[in-house]
Amino acid sequence: MKICGIIAEYNPFHNGHLHITNRLRDMEYSHIVAVMSGNFVQRGEPAIMSKWARTECALKSGVDLVIELPLTWAMSAAQNFALGGVSLLNSLGCVDTIAFGCEIDDISELSRAVNVKSSDAFKNAFEYEIDKGKSYASAAAAALNKCGENIIPDIFRLPNCILAQEYISALKRLNSKITPIAIKRHMSAHDEMHKSAPDNTNIVSAAYIRSLIKSGGSFRQYVPQVTADIIERELALKSAPADIFRLERAILAFLRKCSPDDFTHLPDVNEGLQNRIYTAVKASQSYDELIDKIKTKRYTHARLRRIILSAFLDVDISLFNAEPPYIRVLGFNERGKDILRLARESTVPIIMKAADINHLSESCRRLFEAESRADDIYTLSLPEIGCCSSNMVNGVIH
Repeated sequence: MKICGIIAEYNPFHNGHLHITNRLRDMEYSHIVAVMSGNFVQRGEPAIMSKWARTECALKSGVDLVIELPLTWAMSAAQNFALGGVSLLNSLGCVDTIAFGCEIDDISELSRAVNVKSSDAFKNAFEYEIDKGKSYASAAAAALNKCGENIIPDIFRLPNCILAQEYISALKRLNSKITPIAIKRHMSAHDEMHKSAPDNTNIVSAAYIRSLIKSGGSFRQYVPQVTADIIERELALKSAPADIFRLERAILAFLRKCSPDDFTHLPDVNEGLQNRIYTAVKASQSYDELIDKIKTKRYTHARLRRIILSAFLDVDISLFNAEPPYIRVLGFNERGKDILRLARESTVPIIMKAADINHLSESCRRLFEAESRADDIYTLSLPEIGCCSSNMVNGVIH
């Protein structure tokens, strides 16, 4: 057995994801395990389809085992997102390699960037530039110049390169034996939006595909047939597409009850940001207006959406551990069973059904309960409101 791990959102599973799984099969990886975000994703939004539907897409498109990246890591910035995913793969104890798509597929260059970023000279120069109000990418480029490091500036600008560095950094932090490999990415950045269909390609960004799904456009050419069929099934059932704007009034109502101090307990809130959020809440009449009023060069839209959604979902910093405390299995096939058999000696508990959580620690139960509450709220973002308790009653897909 040769096992490769992937960390993904599959929001939705598209042809670019299929390209990676096919490349891994060409590289003679016999088994593929994916760590997948649950019902809320890193953009600070509900996923376009439920984690169960997205798990089904992955299992029918070349992935053998899908485990869930818990809410607190799925809705984190790149560093914690990567650490959570890598930690879960490492905890399985049988994964040989982690693969990721990246515009720069030179692992040695990506690793060198990680080493430079960890140096005191770079950190000091970077913080100086950030304090001047520059964006992450601009601050990193300026810091590189000050340090005299000859590294491609794009390596700190492109989102997949940033994530790749965080995967490598997490492997080092965990002293993991898992080997990283980068697969050359020729497609759009994962969050890039197009105004019209790109020419001569069937690989586009997930953001563009989501826009087609929401607008009733034609998306079939950009996703595997099984994904297209599942999307159309979910649309017919009014179980998709999920949309943050169906939660807009509920979010605004909740936030209007909050004090500045309530915001200080949220992940990624520092340096007086709680006061800026509080002031914006009192002056905003819509979700978009709220985000725009808080926005500065230093705070990205995605970071602010995550903070606002964390407040609404009651995800505070007390739920954060350095690493996820359990492995929640969402689905597997026959090869996935092989992985689970090898993972019996996992360093953290493996949850196959909701009742398993009752035998774990209080911190595990609190995290699982927060996930369950969030899943109940997720159903309010759907075209037809769903029932509660899906996280408790839905079984593993196999």
